[in-house]
Amino acid sequence: MKRLMCLLLAAALCLSLCACGGSTSAEPTAPPPETAPPAPTAAPEPTPQPTPAPTPEPEEKQPDFSAFAGCWKYDAKPFYLQIEADGTWRLVNLYGTDVDSGVLEADGDAAVLMTNGTPFTTLRRIVGGASDADGNTLTAADEMLLLPALSDPLDRTVSFPGSFSSVSIAYPRTMTVDVRSDFDCALSFNAALEKGTDDYYSNIMIAFQHIDGYDSYMTQGAATAQRHLKDLLDRISSAIFGSKLLQCFGTDFKDGGSYYSMTSFLWLDSSIFTPSPSQPVRGCLEVRYYGPTGYVVYAMTVALESRIYNYFELCNRMMDSCTYGGGWSTAPKPVPAQPAQQSDSGDYGTPYYWYDSDGDVWYWNGYSNEFIGFGDDYYIDDDGNFYESNDAGWDYEEYNDYDPWSDPGDTWDDWSDPGDTWDDWSDPGDTWDW
Repeated sequence: MKRLMCLLLAAALCLSLCACGGSTSAEPTAPPPETAPPAPTAAPEPTPQPTPAPTPEPEEKQPDFSAFAGCWKYDAKPFYLQIEADGTWRLVNLYGTDVDSGVLEADGDAAVLMTNGTPFTTLRRIVGGASDADGNTLTAADEMLLLPALSDPLDRTVSFPGSFSSVSIAYPRTMTVDVRSDFDCALSFNAALEKGTDDYYSNIMIAFQHIDGYDSYMTQGAATAQRHLKDLLDRISSAIFGSKLLQCFGTDFKDGGSYYSMTSFLWLDSSIFTPSPSQPVRGCLEVRYYGPTGYVVYAMTVALESRIYNYFELCNRMMDSCTYGGGWSTAPKPVPAQPAQQSDSGDYGTPYYWYDSDGDVWYWNGYSNEFIGFGDDYYIDDDGNFYESNDAGWDYEEYNDYDPWSDPGDTWDDWSDPGDTWDDWSDPGDTWDW
C-alpha cells in the first residue's frame, strides 16, 4: 500500500512537470519573444554605363552657287556683278566704285540677290551667260576693265599713220585707238567702255602738223618761242573747233629741255557732241615743238567738266611717251656768274631790281648783286617790283577756270586781263579786252 502511494505520487509529479514545461512554478509563463526579421541587404550599386552619344541630326544642305561665282559684265549697262563662292555679291560701276552688295539666296536653279533683307534681282543661267529679273543679259568676264584713270599703266603702243609710222606712242588698255581720216597723221583715243557713261563725251587726239616759217623763230630762245608757239596754238584751235570754241581762259608755256610746249585751256560749246550733254564741255590743246623738223605734235583733249582733269593728265603722260624728237635741246642759258652791267656804285644802301643787257633780272641789295632769274621768267613792273612772268610753269590745278581774270603766278596784280599774256591791250586795271 505504501509502495503504491509512492508510485502514485511519483506519477503525479511527472505529470505536473510535463504540464509546466519544466517550470517549478505553477503560474503561466509569457510566450517566447518573436525573432526579428533579418535586416535587408543593400543591393549593389550598378556599374556606371557611358552616356550614349546623341543621334546627329541630318545636316542642312548648303546651296551651291558655284554656277554663278565669278565676274559678270552687264551687256547693256555700265556695271559689273562680282559673285563670290561663299554666296556674297557686289555691284560695281565702271569707275570701280561699289554701288550695292549683299548675299545670295537659292530659289531652285536661280539665285536671288538680297540686299539688307530685300530682293535686289534674280539671276538665272542662260546659254552663253546669265540674265536678271528684268531680262538684262550678263557675260562672264576674266577681270573688271574700268574707265580710263590718270594712274592707268600705259601698257600698249601704237604707231602713227603715214610718213610717221616709225613714231610710236603708249596708251592704256582701257582705251581704244583709231586713225583719224579727217586729220593728217592723227590718232584718236576713246574709252573702251564709254557707252552709257559720262566718258562717252571724252576724246584724246594726237597728231602731227606741218609748219613753215616758224623754225627760225622757235630756235631763238624761250621768250621768242613762246610768242610764236602761241600763234600756232591759236591757229590750230581755230581749225579744230571753229565756232564751237567759246573761250580760251588760260595758257601754260613750258620749256621741257628737249621741246617747247604751250597748252591752252578752253570752254567749248556742248553741241560739239551729238547728242549734247547737260554738263559743260571743257578742252585742252597742247602744241609741242621738238626742234627744226618742220613739224609740231599737238594733243587735243575734250571731256565733260567733271572728267577733263583725268583725261588731261592721262594725255600728258601719253605725250611724254611719244618717241618723236631728234635729241634737240632748248639749250637754256646758264646762270651768269656776274652781272653783265655793274650797278651804280653811288647806290650803296639803296636796294632795287634791274635788268642786265641780256634782259635778266638782278637785285641790288645795296651792297652786292643777286641774280633773280632769266628775263623769260621774270619781269620788273613800273613800281620797281619783280614778278614771275605769266604762264612761267604755273600749275593748272591751282588755276581758277571760273575766273578768267585770274593771273596764275602773280595773282591780283594790276596787269591782270583775260589770259594776261602781256598783249598790247593790257594796262593797269585793265580787266577786259577792247
